[in-house]
Amino acid sequence: MTAGFPDQKVMAELNLTDDQKTKITGFLDDARTKIKELREAAKGDRERAKEQLKTIVQETREKVLGV
Repeated sequence: MTAGFPDQKVMAELNLTDDQKTKITGFLDDARTKIKELREAAKGDRERAKEQLKTIVQETREKVLGV
């Protein structure tokens, strides 16, 4: 199981190259770090955190789809 891309079946079905797997794993690891930091900084402001989370998810999606 790869840390950033845990579903081996999906990776196999997508027929990703090692370079693509590395890039995607990096994007997902980065997003995971940003989300963790967001949770720690939100301090109960759920609406603000929700908007920032949407931005992180959208940016990550765009990066992954660019691979």
